[in-house]
Amino acid sequence: MKENISYTISNDLCLGCGICSDVCPTKSIHSTIRNGEYIPYINNETCINLKGCHRCSTICPGLGVKLASFGENMFGSSKASKSNPLIGFYHSSYSGFSTDHEVRYHGASGGLLTSFLAFLLEKKMITAAVVAKNDLSAPFLNKAILVHDSKYLFMARSSKYCPVSFESIINQVKEESGPVIIVGLPCVIQGFRKLEQIDAKFRNKIFGYFGLYCSGSRTFNMTEYVLSKHKIDITSLKYFQYRDNGCLGDLIAIDDNRKLQIPYQLFFHPLRSIFIPARCQLCIDHYAELADISFGDIHYGKYKDDKVGINSIVVRNEKFVSLLEDAEKEGYIHIDDLSEEELVKCQASAPKKKGRVGGVLKFRKAIGLKNPEYDVELTKFVYWKSIAYYLYAKCQMFVGKRRWLWWIIPLISKKGHIS
Repeated sequence: MKENISYTISNDLCLGCGICSDVCPTKSIHSTIRNGEYIPYINNETCINLKGCHRCSTICPGLGVKLASFGENMFGSSKASKSNPLIGFYHSSYSGFSTDHEVRYHGASGGLLTSFLAFLLEKKMITAAVVAKNDLSAPFLNKAILVHDSKYLFMARSSKYCPVSFESIINQVKEESGPVIIVGLPCVIQGFRKLEQIDAKFRNKIFGYFGLYCSGSRTFNMTEYVLSKHKIDITSLKYFQYRDNGCLGDLIAIDDNRKLQIPYQLFFHPLRSIFIPARCQLCIDHYAELADISFGDIHYGKYKDDKVGINSIVVRNEKFVSLLEDAEKEGYIHIDDLSEEELVKCQASAPKKKGRVGGVLKFRKAIGLKNPEYDVELTKFVYWKSIAYYLYAKCQMFVGKRRWLWWIIPLISKKGHIS
């Protein structure tokens, strides 16, 4: 008998995406926050998995995805399609930025995604977009929302280094009057692609998926740690962004009494794996290979001196090539061709995902742990280095999940961490 989502939870494979809650026909699944992550809670009295339901586990991205098969079926048939072992199937790649200076400067990497969404909304090609927005009224600072007016997109700008639950979004999308764009991390888009296989009504509402490059998410505990370390009252926040004010940018938090501003690279990178969710150690998808377009940084080479913000983007769905060109003609964005070589070199984390993760999965299997299943061959790893990374990260994550051990963090974080 196929298990419900409890298998995902008990084997530490949950991503906290919340998709399972919406697909449950008896509304038996709801997300709760535990150790800084969203974890599904199952009401086994109303769950009908034993009667053959299995919808939650069928769409669960935490269990893995046939990344290569999905990618080839969706994007590999075009004569113009290319394939790269790190990027997946794609049509073309660009660098670019928003022509609106405020959007560009206050976006994490050039604001191109925000301005392109604004173009699609204002030209009525879509009626709504699903984006993540900071929620300053809650102890935790993020939620997925449906936006219908382009002026509200600016409120959802920039990167969100914390969990985002999409619980309740599926039903909202299905009730929408017209096409919808969903913005999300690679793992979330994997879940939605799996959902499309069993839910035609949902599938028919999707205009496209905008993916975000991802080297690994962070738990809510990271936000709590950084703000509490600097004596920011998380319950009285007036303003908060993980990345603001230009290329790479600063974490900015303002409460009733003071303003905190820390360069992104001095709060995020030094904390290493301390606040990474367990499932992120097992992910092989950096470029959001199942998205119609993927967006990310390009702080590399000739782009490194930019202080305002530039995106790199990967276009997989051919229809978005002409739409990007139209958005540029209308003055929303600026784009330039970007070579595959530059695209790969600007994302140093991508080779690690399809490299050392192969060794991590092999090691976990050897010691009897359950893994997500992929249809991608992972062979480019040094086995002992993968094991060392996995165990070292596990030790750090042990600390990150236990507030009573947070006094150790300044001792184990990289030099440069502001404490």
